[in-house]
Amino acid sequence: MSSVSIETALEAFSARVTPCPEPGDGVHQWFYHAACCAVDAGLPDEEAIVEIEALATRDPKGSEIEDALAAARGEQRQRSPRWSPSNLMAVRKIVQDGPTILGLISKSPEPIRFGDPSRVEETIDALFPGNPWLCVGETDDRFFTGRRETLRGRLHRYSLIVLSPMFAQKGLTKRGYESFHSLANTGPRRFIVVEFDKGALDQQAAKPPSFGISRNTRH
Repeated sequence: MSSVSIETALEAFSARVTPCPEPGDGVHQWFYHAACCAVDAGLPDEEAIVEIEALATRDPKGSEIEDALAAARGEQRQRSPRWSPSNLMAVRKIVQDGPTILGLISKSPEPIRFGDPSRVEETIDALFPGNPWLCVGETDDRFFTGRRETLRGRLHRYSLIVLSPMFAQKGLTKRGYESFHSLANTGPRRFIVVEFDKGALDQQAAKPPSFGISRNTRH
C-alpha cells in the first residue's frame, strides 16, 4: 500500500471510529469497533494497531487489539499452548494418594455447606479486615474500586476481585489515564489463586495438598 492510500485509509478510519470510553465502560468492545473501522477503511494491521492503541483509554491486554482485528476480518488467530503438557503419571500418583472432595472440605477451618446462602461478606471480612480499598468487577472490562464498607451487601454481584487491597480508588495507567484498576493503585500481592479445574471433583481436590496449599487455606 502506498503512502497516499495509507493516508486515505487513515482519514476514513478517523471519520468512522468513535471515541474510546473510559476504562471499565466497555473498552474491550470498543477495540472490536475500532478494528472493524480499520478493516473497513483498508488499514493494514501494523498501522491499525498503532492508531487503535493511540486512541485507547487503557493499555490493551496482551493481544487484545490483534485478536479484535482478526475477528473483524473473520479470521481465527492461531495461539500457542500457554502451559506445558501435564505429567499424567504424576497426576495419577497425586490423585491416588490425595484426599477426596469431602476429605478436603473437612479440613477447612470454616464449615462449608453447599446450598447455603452466600457467605461472600464473611469471606471478604476474613481476607481483607478493616476498611481497605477493594477493586471488584462484573467482567474483565467492567470494574469499580470502593471502600470495603461501601461494597458491603453488594459483593455478590461481582465475580472478580483483585487479590490485594488497593492504595487508592484510582491510579494512572501507563498511558496516563485515571482508572479504578491500574498498577499504580494496586497494593502488594497478598494472595495467589491456583486453579485445579480439570478432571472429576475428587481429582481436583487431591491436587492442592500436593503443593502444601491446603495448610494455608483460609475462607
